[in-house]
Amino acid sequence: MKNKLFYLFGAALLLCSISTFTACSEDNDEPIVEKPDDGDNDNSGDVLDLNGKYDNENLKMTYNGEELTGKKVTFTADEELEKATILLSGVEKDLTDMLGGILGEIKFTTNSPVPGEKEIKLENVALTANTDGTTYSFEGKDENENRTMLYKGTVKGGEMNIEITNELKNKSLTGTWELGPLKFGLMQEAPANISSPLWIDWDSQNNINAGTIAGIGFDMDPASLFTWIFSVGDDNFLAGMGITGIDVKIQQWIKNLLQSVTVQPNGCMYATYSYSGDLSTPSWSSEMSHNIIRYYHGEEPNQVYIEANIDFILSALGGVLTRTRANDEQTFEALTKALIETLRPAIENGFPCTYEITDNKMKINLDGKFTRDLLIKLVDLLNEPNINALIMSIIENDETLKAYKSNIETVLQTLPDALKYKNDSKAEPCEFVKIGFQLVKTTE
Repeated sequence: MKNKLFYLFGAALLLCSISTFTACSEDNDEPIVEKPDDGDNDNSGDVLDLNGKYDNENLKMTYNGEELTGKKVTFTADEELEKATILLSGVEKDLTDMLGGILGEIKFTTNSPVPGEKEIKLENVALTANTDGTTYSFEGKDENENRTMLYKGTVKGGEMNIEITNELKNKSLTGTWELGPLKFGLMQEAPANISSPLWIDWDSQNNINAGTIAGIGFDMDPASLFTWIFSVGDDNFLAGMGITGIDVKIQQWIKNLLQSVTVQPNGCMYATYSYSGDLSTPSWSSEMSHNIIRYYHGEEPNQVYIEANIDFILSALGGVLTRTRANDEQTFEALTKALIETLRPAIENGFPCTYEITDNKMKINLDGKFTRDLLIKLVDLLNEPNINALIMSIIENDETLKAYKSNIETVLQTLPDALKYKNDSKAEPCEFVKIGFQLVKTTE
């Protein structure tokens, strides 16, 4: 029962907070043989045309040794096939069909193969022909203040292979980071915002009403409420309050879902996670592509952007939205579009995060203003009458969840003010909601 409740809230947080590709070719993707005009309309020879846009089926790209899809290469060679200009970029993504067409046309262009860069232009790249002149190879180095990129590849009419390796100059995050040890806020005399491994820092004193649980009323400010929530995994804490029968151990569940994150100096990261689906008994695996989650450093100190696999995010988001359409289509579409527009910069450019590192311990969180704005839009959508009725109907028909229906109702009703205002007077806005992890570095 508690697992289902955890996942219900987890699904909402995952919206906050993460492959199909569209071909974008020139008129002809097949090899073209042009016969240049010698002035007398007498064709003196065949010239292989390598120019064009390579993506989807006619481009094979690897990034740091692993396949990378959803990118585009525009190739322009000189007439002698001695030099070329190569433009590395992303592809256009169309959210229209992925979101079931409910929000009209929504499109954007993804980043280039290197995280955080829309386009990379490589000029005067030397071309070397193979023995029969049908394939040309190229390689080189491109460097800026943030990274050093090496590339090499081959191209022939209609096909390109390219290998890209990249190394960031800022290696402050590099290493394997395990989730911090369990440390319960109240029992250790620590506020909620430094509880481990999950923490929340919420700039609001407006109360959130969580109703009554085990005979105790929970109508309190967000910091106090989450201090309690994060501390319920401590059996001594529960016993001290005279509470029995609650087996909600959020912090331990998180540690049983995610063991560690390895951050590589090439802009990639991967997780060691549990695939068992059992919150009590993890089964660890590190078998995931290192190109699913990537990162780059922002312009501000201790700022990092995390890129997640775009197709996974959009497919999951589209599935949720199309299954929860309301009877009032106009209201639903307006609220959903507001949510998507708030989420869109993160989908397109990466989720903004900030971090602090002290003595091999890292505190990292989603940007507080981004999270606040996203939660405001999400809660507005969840409180839309038809969507709210659908949620309550699902809960009512679940034997293990319906006992908490009134708690969830009151939380949803009181969340908007806690997200929008700093205090009851509503004179000051809530500036941020920071959600993050505490991590401990284990290796370089």
